[in-house]
Amino acid sequence: MPKQLPIEAIEANRDQPRKRFDETRLRELAASIESQGIIQPIVVVPVPDPAPDQPRYQILAGERRWRAAQLAGLQTVPVVIRETPEGDRLELALVENLQRADLDPIEEARAFEGLIEQCGYTQVELAQRVGKERSTVANALRLLRLPTQVQELLVDGQLGMGHARALLGLERDAQMRELALEVVRKGLSVRQTEAEVRRRVRPPSAKPELDDDARRHAIIVRDLEARIRRHLGVQARLRTGKSPKGPGTIELPYTDLDELQRLLRQLLGES
Repeated sequence: MPKQLPIEAIEANRDQPRKRFDETRLRELAASIESQGIIQPIVVVPVPDPAPDQPRYQILAGERRWRAAQLAGLQTVPVVIRETPEGDRLELALVENLQRADLDPIEEARAFEGLIEQCGYTQVELAQRVGKERSTVANALRLLRLPTQVQELLVDGQLGMGHARALLGLERDAQMRELALEVVRKGLSVRQTEAEVRRRVRPPSAKPELDDDARRHAIIVRDLEARIRRHLGVQARLRTGKSPKGPGTIELPYTDLDELQRLLRQLLGES
């Protein structure tokens, strides 16, 4: 059952994945709390070794409500106290927030990364733990490869997830930043961004003009690469010889054994 705790006896969790709180939405929530109170209790755990006469608690879920309650001038807030071993608290805090909070894409990705690093989960185990598809976890983690400036554009809503995934096709941070700013400045669609990535991955060379057959071959290769990327979710590369009819290779990068096994299942048509 929920109980009331003094608001000053509660502290934020430094491992909380949410790092940004919209001030306008906080004020709106504070106004709602002033008139309706806090409907959903805040989830907390006791802080180890507090002063004997001053028990303290750390938030597992509900930091936004706690902040809004402070703005509303509440002296106490309803809480549910969980007795959780200290070693399990980070996992519980991250899972609680992933399941209940409206995290932005980068906060979600960092929460996934924290669970993998702190708890030793594979991507498959993590997906099962938080109730998401493995591909959702993998795609989120890839966002952390974006430069900080590009991540901020994504968080601010100036770039969409489709734009972000397209930018990951570039190899250098400087390329990603440059194209991201161009996307924002020109209002490029996801498809236009993908086309720009393809152009920059294979820039025009100083070699003689391709003949018609070679040009058609290059277009077909780029189209096949794009189809493989869309189907398998990885940055596929086709390597062909000088002759369009000659042998070639397909390169399929993977981040870990789980992703390799997933690629093999898709290639073999296994469920």
